[in-house]
Amino acid sequence: MELESEKLTKQYLTRFHPYNNFEKFKTNGTRLSSNSRKVFLLKYNKTVVLRKFIFTQKYTSSDFTNDIKQYRKVELCESILKFFAIVKQNVNEVIFIHEYACDGTLRQYLKQNFNKINWNDKLRLAKQLISAVKCLHDIDLIHLNMNSEKVFVHKGDIKIYALQHQNVFNKFKYIQYIDPQYLQNFETYKLNKSSDVYSIGVLLWEISSGNIPFKSESAYSFNLLNAIIHGKREDIVLGTPKEYIKIYTECWQHDSNQRPTIQQVFNVINNIKYNNIINKEEIFEECDKKITNKGKILSDKLLSDLNTTDLFKHYNNLYDKTAKELELISLLITSLKKYLNDDNSVNNQNNLNKEDISINQDDLNDDGLFNNQNKLLNLISSLQSSLVDINEQIEDNKEQKFLYNLNQFFITQFNIQGGTLKDTISSIVYCLKKYIDDNNKNPEEILNEYYNYKYRSYFMSIIGFFHEYGIGTTINYHKAYDMYKKASEDYYYIVVDSSDNLLAKNLLKENQFIGLISLGLLYIDGRGVTVNQQEALKLFLKSVSKGSSLGKFYVGYCYFHGLGVIKNVSYSFDWFLESALEGNAKAQNNVGYCYEFGEGISKDNEKALQWYIKSAEHGNYQAYNNIGYCYQNGIGTLINKSLAFEWYMKSAEGGDSLGQNNLGYCYQYGIGTSVNKNKAFEWYSKSAENGNNLGQNNLGYCYLHGTGTSINENKAFEWYLKSAEGGNYSAQNNVGGCYFNSIGVPADEKKAFEWYFKSAEGGNTIGYNNLGCCYRDGIGTLINEKLAFECFTKSAIGGDSLGQNNLGHCYQYGIGTSINEREACEWYSKSAEGGNILGEENLAYMRNIAFYSYWYWN
Repeated sequence: MELESEKLTKQYLTRFHPYNNFEKFKTNGTRLSSNSRKVFLLKYNKTVVLRKFIFTQKYTSSDFTNDIKQYRKVELCESILKFFAIVKQNVNEVIFIHEYACDGTLRQYLKQNFNKINWNDKLRLAKQLISAVKCLHDIDLIHLNMNSEKVFVHKGDIKIYALQHQNVFNKFKYIQYIDPQYLQNFETYKLNKSSDVYSIGVLLWEISSGNIPFKSESAYSFNLLNAIIHGKREDIVLGTPKEYIKIYTECWQHDSNQRPTIQQVFNVINNIKYNNIINKEEIFEECDKKITNKGKILSDKLLSDLNTTDLFKHYNNLYDKTAKELELISLLITSLKKYLNDDNSVNNQNNLNKEDISINQDDLNDDGLFNNQNKLLNLISSLQSSLVDINEQIEDNKEQKFLYNLNQFFITQFNIQGGTLKDTISSIVYCLKKYIDDNNKNPEEILNEYYNYKYRSYFMSIIGFFHEYGIGTTINYHKAYDMYKKASEDYYYIVVDSSDNLLAKNLLKENQFIGLISLGLLYIDGRGVTVNQQEALKLFLKSVSKGSSLGKFYVGYCYFHGLGVIKNVSYSFDWFLESALEGNAKAQNNVGYCYEFGEGISKDNEKALQWYIKSAEHGNYQAYNNIGYCYQNGIGTLINKSLAFEWYMKSAEGGDSLGQNNLGYCYQYGIGTSVNKNKAFEWYSKSAENGNNLGQNNLGYCYLHGTGTSINENKAFEWYLKSAEGGNYSAQNNVGGCYFNSIGVPADEKKAFEWYFKSAEGGNTIGYNNLGCCYRDGIGTLINEKLAFECFTKSAIGGDSLGQNNLGHCYQYGIGTSINEREACEWYSKSAEGGNILGEENLAYMRNIAFYSYWYWN
């Protein structure tokens, strides 16, 4: 048999080589997997993959020969990995040599490059993927195991591996990509071309999102498998072309007869243009349709000719905990209550013990809640009872009333100030701490009381907030994440949705809103969790679907900064405006910002001021600061420095770190008030301690120059460095100056150059000037007069008077450019107009030279 197989192999392969006749491998290469290595072969002048095959009863040499025969039929397809040769080592072992994909698997490529590619790139990848599978199907070859670990990328282009028998190994490793009909009945159902099409649909979604399908769930979970069988699919990604969504949703239909052929997919995908993209309203419509359809299916199946006992048994067989979510679980409870009210066997519900409203996740596993009728009845009773209890306890217990009032204050401030963004968090923390201090309470004791509170589920978000910002405890992002996660879960809200208790409903609703938004912000910043911008966007959208106006602001925020979605300031403005019209103060402030700077809407300073005032009327401290800035600079109104000072004061007293910095600036330079350097130092200190990098930079200045405090070069350097590390370009220049002049730190010209370079990269004109000096004089780097000239030019054009003087110097003496005395005079003149003494002296010198030259020749 083996001899016959070898004969067939040689008959079909002109690239079959005995081991002794083939190029010896100089090195072992780089290990890619247990049976493959990457090496460079001189014979092909390429980096290739050596893949070892050991023949067994499961995979014989005949299987291998048949695979190679099929491979030869498709190897001319550009999206198939090129086959180079086969090297026979012994009777039962060969090495298959094929093209190496330098960008790794599709999964690796998307992880590393998703933020760099646009929709034209995504469509190109999709077309190449479908073209490759079409090549296989055209010769009746089925891939059998399409997933993003089995698809490769070489120099930005898709490549797939086409040895069919090898593809079937480990096919259950990634169940997200497998035909659900096969998952449902893998003993009798045969994988087919339609199965590949299903996998294509999932891969098209992955290309659109950059994420592994159901990334947050275990790929080996029975619950995930069961949910996929019963129709669970990933959510649509904002900004995706509608035709693209339509074709991949058709591909991942459960019924293989409803899926398109690969030719139909090929035709559609090649005609898609990135213009007709899905918008937010259509996303919500799609979500509603999805929920409604699932709810109808579930309710019809549950309520059709079932008694109460059958209901539990049927539900347990039909759905796992993954599908018990959102409106579906609420629908189930409503149905149960209807049956329970009519069932004479359940007469003693009111005598059941009241338990903590918190539900252990274990209660929702396959052997838990829905296998145990009594436990579910207990849960319903407990939840209903707690709605009454919360009212009674707040009214009767002074301490618990304080906990409730503090939570309400927190909810209000969170919504008004706009959550925990870096530019707003100082206000919320300040207000919360002040509220606690004003009531003579100990934050540590408060946190313990929240933990010990019988129904602490109502307060998960504020507990998470205490952990995130170290109120009454040390900062612990992981605990904050856990608490926000619990607050965001839907199973806390099963019975409440159908309750008439407005207090309990509002408590839990706001608790969930804050949990979802705070969880999203942790994903954006990578605190307590790996950065995942798309997960953050999904959480914000979920909060919107549940009615959060602040959630709409955060969807706009994602569009504004390109977080988890392609940046689109027009969409961003639409989201901000929608939230603002619903009365959200943070969104109103941002609508004002959009009008002031023309972001997503035509610039209109008067409307900017109007929106800032609306936001301020609702208590947003950032808006107070922005109104102050408008009055200081005459934006949408006449300049009025006294009013500017007053608004900055209101903002600063509310804990806004930028307002505190600007109030310090007013005191330092006498804007709308008399100069008071001690107060300037005081407000810069507050701003700096609240994390504002402008305040930190200005505090460094105070310590360096003794403004409102004694000179302390060490502290000056410390605050400059904090500000610089926070991204302040002026502070980065100042840190460079500290290293150059040995201020609070030993002199280090190389580090000075590095910080000047960072500052210049950020566009700081003084940083450009200092970087130019480094290149001109060889400070921390090699002398490069051309680069020096370029830096001085950028600094001068940006308006820095010293940069203008140095650019004049370059033109006067031909440094990095040709000598041009006319240009030198012009730049010295601009420098002098800016008040630079060196510019004035050099301009005078040039004019004297011109005068004596004229006198001499005449």
